[in-house]
Amino acid sequence: MTALPTPSEPAFVQRLRYLRDPIGYMTKCQHELGNIYMLRLVEPGMVFVSTPELAKEVYLTDEATLVAGEAKIAVFGKVLGDSSTLLLDGLAHRKRRRLMLPQFRGELMQGLAPAMVAACERTLRALPRTKPFALHPYMHQIAFDVISQSLFSVTPPGRRAALEQVMREFATRAVTSKLLMFPHLQIDLGPISPWGRIVRVVAAARTALLAELEQRRRAPITTATGQDILALLMAATNEDGTSLTDPEIVDEMLTMVAAGHETTSMALTWASYAIYTRPAVLAKLRAEPTEERPYLQAVIRESLRFHSVIPNGSGRVAKRAFQLGGFDVPARAMVTVAFHAVHRTLEVFKDAETFRPERFLETKFSPYEWVPFGGGTRRCLGMPSALFELGLVITELVARIELEIVQREVRPTWRGRFLTPSRGLIVRALDRKVEPEQRAVADIHDPQVATVIQGDPPRHAET
Repeated sequence: MTALPTPSEPAFVQRLRYLRDPIGYMTKCQHELGNIYMLRLVEPGMVFVSTPELAKEVYLTDEATLVAGEAKIAVFGKVLGDSSTLLLDGLAHRKRRRLMLPQFRGELMQGLAPAMVAACERTLRALPRTKPFALHPYMHQIAFDVISQSLFSVTPPGRRAALEQVMREFATRAVTSKLLMFPHLQIDLGPISPWGRIVRVVAAARTALLAELEQRRRAPITTATGQDILALLMAATNEDGTSLTDPEIVDEMLTMVAAGHETTSMALTWASYAIYTRPAVLAKLRAEPTEERPYLQAVIRESLRFHSVIPNGSGRVAKRAFQLGGFDVPARAMVTVAFHAVHRTLEVFKDAETFRPERFLETKFSPYEWVPFGGGTRRCLGMPSALFELGLVITELVARIELEIVQREVRPTWRGRFLTPSRGLIVRALDRKVEPEQRAVADIHDPQVATVIQGDPPRHAET
């Protein structure tokens, strides 16, 4: 028996250090304990793996040993329900994934591109021009507008406004609540208690979505009216002809709101920080021809590597005791991939502490080396659409706006289960004076963008 190395501090000290500085603490543990170690963040422990080889071993381990849905239910089940693709395991997960995959097809994203650009333009026009401000709330607004357009574009305007208001409450108060990290504090003591407020926000979101489903069945959406993801889910059928139930549709919609905008808004904020603190990168982005945008995609991928929106993820629960990396993992332990550490593997990413987008033009990294969207058969279904959205928004941002980062110290700060720049990234903005023909706006029919929309084969796809 080879026990996993673990810090000598008491469990509560380990939890405190991880919550205060997850990346710093994981880096310290890797340096002192090795590439695989266990922290007492949960019972009986959370196992961290820190290299692409170990990540691959986790992603390829069979479901009789490691399960992902059960691990995610422990964190998100009370907010997202228990029947979305993210939270299912085994045959149920594979069946649902096959049904969901067409809803993220390239044609739908191409059709939504003008609305994405319009949402971006509206928010960029609203940026303050007279004083410093936090950038993240504006990136959050763009991301929410985009996911709302994707989900509810054919809902009549008046009804849609009310629905968006409820979903905005869900997105900003439930999904990002720090209480998700403290299950023992999740006690409903009434509508004014912290967890009680979240319970009611989630209930209101579910009620609003169920009401929208009922309204649409009374007045069905036709192809002439248009399509959005909700309409596609209502029409989707499995190979055996069965359809999703209303509660299943609601769970999928809540998951898409949670996963489809929060991480994207943080990725946009981190990318803005990376670009506007590096004049050479900004200049090269602006000079890149509109016909092809390989450098833009390289910048996005490098930002996702360099700045971890999620410090560790791809959580799995061990259904039985097994060996991983030569160590014994106890049954019921949580196994997680330290994304930040994997992305700092020097054998894979030379000069890993240097922000260098060119590495993604020189090398094609495996789905176990570049893992911001997870890996294996559960890689995020929304990865292609997220990369597409990031490309459109960053293109508009660098074409229209001059940003000065005025915040002296920028460090990762928890926002729910995710990491965002501290203070929301304080910046100063000015309009960029350019001639219309100089604007580097991506052609939404560009073949490079179409490739990004299609993404990797499903077998590489964390959901």
